[in-house]
Amino acid sequence: MALTEDQIQHFIDRETKGRSDAAVWRSHVQECAEVFKPRKAKMEMRATAGDKRHTSVWNGTPEDALDVAAAGIHSETMPADAQWGVFEPDSEVEAEDKGNKKWCQDATKGVMAGFHESNFNVQSHEAIVDILYAGIANTYMKEGKKKAFHFSTRNVFEYVYFESEEGEIDTAMGTIELTARQAREKFKENAGKPVFEAIKRNELEKKFPYLHLVVPRKDRDTTKGGVLNAPFAEYYILKEEKHVAEEKGYYEFPFLTPRGSKTFGEIAGRSQAMKALGVGHALQVMEVNTLEAGEKRVRPSIVATNQGWQAAITGQAGTVNYNDNYSQQGSPPISEFPGGGDPGWGREEINGKEEELKRYFCVRAFEMEDIKSDVTLGERQMRKLEKVKQIAPLLHRFFYEYIRRAMERGLSILIRRGDIPEPPEGLSKLKIAMRSPLFLLLQHGADMEAIHAMYEEAAFIAEKRLAFGEALVFDNLDDDKALRAIEKRWNPPVDMMVDPQVVEEKRQARDEKQAAQEQMEVMGQGVDMASKMGVTPDGMDVQNIQ
Repeated sequence: MALTEDQIQHFIDRETKGRSDAAVWRSHVQECAEVFKPRKAKMEMRATAGDKRHTSVWNGTPEDALDVAAAGIHSETMPADAQWGVFEPDSEVEAEDKGNKKWCQDATKGVMAGFHESNFNVQSHEAIVDILYAGIANTYMKEGKKKAFHFSTRNVFEYVYFESEEGEIDTAMGTIELTARQAREKFKENAGKPVFEAIKRNELEKKFPYLHLVVPRKDRDTTKGGVLNAPFAEYYILKEEKHVAEEKGYYEFPFLTPRGSKTFGEIAGRSQAMKALGVGHALQVMEVNTLEAGEKRVRPSIVATNQGWQAAITGQAGTVNYNDNYSQQGSPPISEFPGGGDPGWGREEINGKEEELKRYFCVRAFEMEDIKSDVTLGERQMRKLEKVKQIAPLLHRFFYEYIRRAMERGLSILIRRGDIPEPPEGLSKLKIAMRSPLFLLLQHGADMEAIHAMYEEAAFIAEKRLAFGEALVFDNLDDDKALRAIEKRWNPPVDMMVDPQVVEEKRQARDEKQAAQEQMEVMGQGVDMASKMGVTPDGMDVQNIQ
């Protein structure tokens, strides 16, 4: 259904108000970008391509920490060319069906192949960078022309977002600028009258603002198909004359918008850079002060005698202060001004701040750890889990708002294209399981910790029993009940702990086997003794017994 002029004006006003409401957040993000990701700064002001954006950065640790975290999260959640996510039947009963299993495996292979063949790896990495410094990311996912999928991670300032009543982003509005030539190529004859007038004047590079929006379609007829009746409507509106240049539709919301931690009512989330901004600013100031201290040591301020002070006294490096004192020899002596710098000043404090900043981004969790012979793989994994727990909430939100939606939308696109058949009738609901290293660590880390702890506690009990078991005080202790009490503390996997009745049966069988073995040993000793004495029991030949 065509938009009326009032509806168009409503969308323009809504985008303007949304941009105004986000002004404080945008200022905050701009400040974070200047410290943690300068190449992302000045986006709001539409800066000149290729301009200098690192001129205020004196200490590169903030950007390095963010880059290490982004690379670590990306490589350990969505590693290139790996099957890091799989579709599975949500029901255990349905999971037993071979047909359901086969379809899920084919669906997984199809979606993963589509991701790896597209530009997903590059654009998803940009999304992780954005969420770490801005608290939100926006990847536009659509069906590709040459590949199954195409992804485009947009500038975080480009769109404003709105949530549904359930707190999920379902509306995006942004003003994009297209040259007259680009508009004609994209919208053909619907580009708008001002565009063709500019083309007639040969102003091919003149830019025109278009409002791009994707909103839930309210006038949808669920009995009809087609993109113009899809659940989400897409419009490109030439603001200058309120002209709809293009209308399309999507069966799923095309924007993947993961966010950091947020409170109710906030659209964008809080980023790790926002949390570490104070430390990032402090590092820049401390680095400048340290450089100035070193410069004073190399180029100290000097004092030269003259006819009185000629200017205000300064301690800056390389300056000259004049005073009216003459030496006894009558020549103006030159000396170093007191208060020279120390190039080593503040270096220890800077190192401390750098370590503090790295903790905000869990850098140590993604760095290669020195492998020691006395440290097991399980212990290294537990150390890594401890380090990465700080960003676990961010990873869970990233899975829910980015990875899950990308896989679901990718599956729907492939089914509509005919690349994957419809799911079997016996498969009612799907779930997505992550198979990447970091998610597996977070999912099963508690079990690993519990298993490790239970073995340590059991070894401790066994060690004490072997060392002091003969002590009378141990008669008061029940080792089995002690271990069961420890089980309540650590809550290990259910199938790890053996049922007490089974344990009793194992012990009884072991005791019977040991008793039989002892009886055989006694009989063997009796036969050996009889042989030595030359006695044959019951008239039997000793040689035959042996």
